[in-house]
Order: sequence, then C-alpha cells, then structure tokens
Amino acid sequence: MWFLKLLDDDYLVITVAVIAGWLAYIAGEMVEVSGVIATVTAGMIVGWHQHEVFSAAVRTRGTAFWQVIVFLLEAMVFVLIGLSLRGAIHRLGGFEQVLATMVPPVLAVLAAVVVSRFVWIYAVEALKLPVRGVMGRGFAPDWKAATIMSWAGMRGVVTLAIALSLPEAMPGRDVILVASFAVILVTVLLQGTTIGPLIRLLRLPPHEARAAHHLTEPMAWAHIEAAQLAAIQPLVRDERGNVIHPRLLEQYTYRAQLTERAKNEPAYPAEVRTAHYDVVLAAIKAGRAELLRLHRSGRIHDEMLHMLERDLDLQEVSAQHARG
Repeated sequence: MWFLKLLDDDYLVITVAVIAGWLAYIAGEMVEVSGVIATVTAGMIVGWHQHEVFSAAVRTRGTAFWQVIVFLLEAMVFVLIGLSLRGAIHRLGGFEQVLATMVPPVLAVLAAVVVSRFVWIYAVEALKLPVRGVMGRGFAPDWKAATIMSWAGMRGVVTLAIALSLPEAMPGRDVILVASFAVILVTVLLQGTTIGPLIRLLRLPPHEARAAHHLTEPMAWAHIEAAQLAAIQPLVRDERGNVIHPRLLEQYTYRAQLTERAKNEPAYPAEVRTAHYDVVLAAIKAGRAELLRLHRSGRIHDEMLHMLERDLDLQEVSAQHARG
C-alpha cells in the first residue's frame, strides 16, 4: 500500500494491485503457508485501504476491470476443477468405484464443514453474553441471525483454489478434489436454495430493527454534505470576507439542507473554472473523509460505504475532467 501511494498513473496502480495478489501467493508458498489464504489476506488489506489510497478514477476504472476479470477467473476455475475431477475419478477407479468407496468420507467432510460453521458462529454469538454482563451494554445474542449465518456457509472458488493448489504428488489429493467438489455442490445447491425459506421460517425481524445503530442513506448524506459545506465556507470568501463563489455557497448550502444533488454549473473561463473546481474537489475530499469516519466508527455498513463512495467518485471524476 505504501508503494501504491507513490504511483501517479491510474493504469500502473491497477496493474500493481493485480500483481500484489501474485506476490502474496508466491511469498506465502515460499514460507510454506497457504498461498491462497495469503492472497485472500492481501485482497482484504487492499480492499480496506483502497478508499484512502486509490483515487476516484482508479476505483472507477478498477471496478470495471475487476468485474470482468473476476467473471473470467471464476469461470476458468470451475472449468479447471471439471478437468481435474475427471482425472481424479479416473485415477480412483471410475465413477462407480468412487460412489462405492467415497460416500462415507465425503459425507463426513460435509458434516464437518456444516457443523463446524454452526459451532463457530454460535460460539462467537455466545461471547456477547459475558461481554454484555461485564460492560453492562452491547448487543444481546441474536440466535435467529446466527442460525441463518451458519446455514449461509456456501463454498466456492476459494475452496477449489486451495484444492487445486495442492501438489499433484501429494497423497490423497484426488480424494480432496472429489470431497471439495462435493462440498461445493451440496452447499451451493442445498444451502443456497433453502436459505430463503429458512429466513421466512425463522421470521427474522426487519433489517432496520436489528441495525438501528446504522444510519439510513439520507442521514449519511446529511453528514457528508454538512462536512462539505463546512469545508467550502472558508474557501468561497476572499481575504476581506466577501463571497467570491456565491453559486458554490448557495449550491452546498442547498444540498446540506435538503440532501439533494446540485444542478449543473455553467461554463467558466479557465482561471475561474480552475478555482471553482478546486473548491468542489475540496468539498468532495471532506465528504469522503466524513464517509470513512462513519464507516470506521461502525455507523454505516460496507454496502452503504461503497454506494455513497461511488457517488463521490463520480463527482470527483467529473470535477477533475471539467477542471482540465
């Protein structure tokens, strides 16, 4: 992340971010830990810090790039597991032999995968009881939500990647491949198709009732736009206190009060346009800082962060383009 801060070319930043995943995998394998988990960890770190390190243009371009790459890679992984599974079944003696000998161990693996997730999530949920007793505050355990989260443990690409990353000479690799395919097939088809009926059966309360500490979208925009208004107020006046950007002051005051998007600005001469959009960019920067503060303090969730940040990114890209 430190190195990414030094780059000022959007395409270089995206390229290095891609290479970081490969570097994490190679470094993990060199120190004899899981390269797949190392790559996942690197992705989580980049994902956490990209809101501060990446520019709006990088995020906008990078999002489009990764949507295509993820689709292609996921498709390739499932094609690869199909080819690998075919060879594994052949080496194990054929499909009939696999059914005759592999059903008990595969069922044991499936049970372990499903039950262990229930044990882990229920244990974490139970920790809320002593914390609530000692601190005298906090959230009470939500066993219905824990049940749904436990049942939502579908497996996919990471499971396949770990299985495929095992050395071909490793004893039992074919058994692991078959078990991995069974885990993915059963969890996606069984758990994935029954999660909806389970939610309806448990009658989970509305999201708003369970996450009252999260701000709604209008409330979050009110925080952001208030921060933007505070940021431009000292910038729209000259040394004598006269307003030199009345349209901007009016615009951001209006947005802060009504939390609505501003109207398009007319064209300005080059020097005026530069000063105009410098103020716009300062407001966007302040709004992003406030948005990150709300997210880091747990007042908005990740989905809200990405949705609002995308709007700010589009504003920034538009302002930078207009500024020239």
